[in-house]
Amino acid sequence: MDAGTPVGALLVLEGLEEQLRPLGEDVEPMDFNGAQAQLVENGGELGLLVVTFTGYFLQVPASACRWLPSDALEGYDLVLGPSSDPEGLAQQMPSLLLERGFVTTHVILPARGRAGILSAVKQLEDCFYRLPIEFELGYLGRGPARSDKVAMLEGLEAGSLAESSGLLAQEHSVSEHLRLLKHRLQEPLGIQLSSRTNLLLRLSGAAPAAEAPRAPAPREAEAFLALMGRRRLCLLRFLGPSTGKIRLIPREADYPEVSMVACLDLQVLFLTQLYDFQFEPDGECLVLQSFLLEEPLQMVFQKAEMQPARRAARRSRRASQSQVLVKGMSSRDPCEADLHEKLWTALRHGGCDGFLEIPKTRFDIDQYIDYEDQQRAMASFKSYCRHQGHIEGIEIFDAAFFNIPDQEVRGMDPEQRIFMETGWLAMSDAGYEREKVRIESAHIGVFVGISGSDWRDVCKAPSANGVPETFIARPGFG
Repeated sequence: MDAGTPVGALLVLEGLEEQLRPLGEDVEPMDFNGAQAQLVENGGELGLLVVTFTGYFLQVPASACRWLPSDALEGYDLVLGPSSDPEGLAQQMPSLLLERGFVTTHVILPARGRAGILSAVKQLEDCFYRLPIEFELGYLGRGPARSDKVAMLEGLEAGSLAESSGLLAQEHSVSEHLRLLKHRLQEPLGIQLSSRTNLLLRLSGAAPAAEAPRAPAPREAEAFLALMGRRRLCLLRFLGPSTGKIRLIPREADYPEVSMVACLDLQVLFLTQLYDFQFEPDGECLVLQSFLLEEPLQMVFQKAEMQPARRAARRSRRASQSQVLVKGMSSRDPCEADLHEKLWTALRHGGCDGFLEIPKTRFDIDQYIDYEDQQRAMASFKSYCRHQGHIEGIEIFDAAFFNIPDQEVRGMDPEQRIFMETGWLAMSDAGYEREKVRIESAHIGVFVGISGSDWRDVCKAPSANGVPETFIARPGFG
């Protein structure tokens, strides 16, 4: 290694003849042969000042250093140290995010600084708490670690302790990521970052909080939903003292699942639209976390001009003298309402909306529903909602009353059967009897509305006459 080696170069230490005591550290001398490091200062004849990836500063001779091969950075895309060029690193991140959706960085944190942060967190552990259960999946990802204790840096009362420990330096470092990426993701990814969430301190693998998580207030729930809609990138920084396993779980089938060891000082930055995550700590581990956000949706309300509406009102024709008389109605709705009067009673007096968890009699919700991830559910042709309004008794049908063979009934769309029942009930509600209508015709119209049908996707096999059973059932009257 010569005197022209640029500051910030990545090196590997070899040929050290004796153990070295790190500068400014009260520790025993250690063997640093094979250690990876970054050049901090080139002192010429005095040697090189380097900082190892584990955060120890050393004064070493130039002869004991050689260039670190690019393939030696296993598990890392980038290295962020005290002598790194932040602009240069930021220029590489968009292409990595575009290619695979995440970037891994080794953040060189001075060993004394990391120890100070962990010590401060221990002293402030009483300030940590459980998130509301409804928020844990959004903030903490999947898995059992969702019950981790958290604290917002700005919410810690001991501000001086946070500053002296180095936590505020971590806050500044995360803010720099936002500044550097703010205008670099618009063209390759269509993301225009505007802000980020406050630094979240997450204690994984620690003793559980003494108090149960509280229920969120309505305003908190509204703010949480808005935040989840604005997040575009998640930054995770693992400070130890224990390691663990981090999984990036794809929301789309086109991307593979990624697993990696959450080593000390690992930073993972990933696109939240492509990946969810799960962290499984091997012991107690402090994780710093922040979401990078897009601009909130802004709505502009303008006063409408009334003049065009008045003109349209003048041009409107007078209503026709002939009017339509609605003599009878029938409907089938949730809340076990087989008459429209029952539905009104349930809504008006019972305060019911009829939405219940989908029963097993309809289908297996564990197999056909993925309610934790809407995008993944849609990509795998599943539902993402566990609750819906149900019409009871769809399996009950008087085939003989409508003169339909039992074999044909089994292939009918349930909505066809309901249509026939409600059509007959509407006639009955209007006072029309079957025999009377057969003898003396009447001007009658039956109008039916349905929200859709999935039966065509269930029964696509043609019957003996070559037509799917869905379309040969007779929706007749009587």
